[in-house]
Amino acid sequence: YQRRREIDRKQVVEVAESIQSEGLLQPIVVRAKGEEYEVIAGERGLSAFELLKKKSVPARVIEASDASSATLALIENLQRENLNPIDEALGYASLVRDFDMTQEAVAERVGKGRASIANALRLLSLGNEIQGFLSRRLISTGHAKVLLGLESEEHRKLLARRIIETGMSVREAEQQVRRLKASSGSSEKAKAKSAEAEATVIRDLEKHIGEHFN
Repeated sequence: YQRRREIDRKQVVEVAESIQSEGLLQPIVVRAKGEEYEVIAGERGLSAFELLKKKSVPARVIEASDASSATLALIENLQRENLNPIDEALGYASLVRDFDMTQEAVAERVGKGRASIANALRLLSLGNEIQGFLSRRLISTGHAKVLLGLESEEHRKLLARRIIETGMSVREAEQQVRRLKASSGSSEKAKAKSAEAEATVIRDLEKHIGEHFN
């Protein structure tokens, strides 16, 4: 249930150097799985021990259900170092989907407000390209929330690319969204007027044809 999809090699090296000088400050957390053990928390510590070619690692063995393991793994990543916003949202989505938790239950488990969970889950409605920008921190969560204000995915992508290219702030992005919405609204009004005019012409033609053929 590891939500962090990529572990930074540099961070593992730093943990290994710390272990060499100070030792492992906190044991990794595992649970028994048959004759083996599954890491719940401390994956970077384990990777650091492997890097140092050590044959054993201090560990605390606990009993935990799948749901508890997933929650603990997510909490550890949130507390020790911020996950990127998409990995965090995927972690919450997994708890909701795989373990039938409500957003309220997830919020209680990870110690966050329900609104924070709901806002994080909304990010998953963005297209893959924008999610990629967010994962690589090319745009901020604030930018992503602004992009959610646009209905068209094409408009979202265009604005996201422009944010990256120009270094646009969140406030500037909000102004762009307002302009796009105003432009789109004017376009919709023009279409509505055109459709109304067309309907009037058709009704007039119907009347004349009806009178002609009695």
